[in-house]
Amino acid sequence: MGAVDATDQDMEPYNAARKSYAWFKKVGIHVLQRMVLNAKVLYSVTNKRKVDMKDFTLQLCDEILAKHLSDYTAMRDQHKNAKRQKLSEPSTSRLAGHDLVRSEQNTRRRCWVCYNIEKKRSIFTYKCCIGCKNRIPLCSLDHFTYYHDNL
Repeated sequence: MGAVDATDQDMEPYNAARKSYAWFKKVGIHVLQRMVLNAKVLYSVTNKRKVDMKDFTLQLCDEILAKHLSDYTAMRDQHKNAKRQKLSEPSTSRLAGHDLVRSEQNTRRRCWVCYNIEKKRSIFTYKCCIGCKNRIPLCSLDHFTYYHDNL
């Protein structure tokens, strides 16, 4: 008594069932997650290597979408290129020395924009701006630009 299945341990970090879902949606999502878990186990046994549940799920979704959507691979590549281009854009002189990096102390702090502007209380992040005096915690690149453009 009190023991937990290995399958439950594999599924728990990626549990998609939310409190707000109706019961039949929870059942459907649970069945889909079990199917993905069974596919992962079969894949691990046949290829004799362990695969992380998240990586396997992403790979499975990519393959299913590529098979059933004709222009999915072009859309995916276009999205990746746009992301790379956005990250490689040179910073303006106004933001020279400001960069969004993971904090050295490995402490999580509330995102400044989420907490003060959007009034979300539970968004914690490891990232902060190294150019700002108090190392302002900011959870995303969008919040980084919002903070430095508007404040």
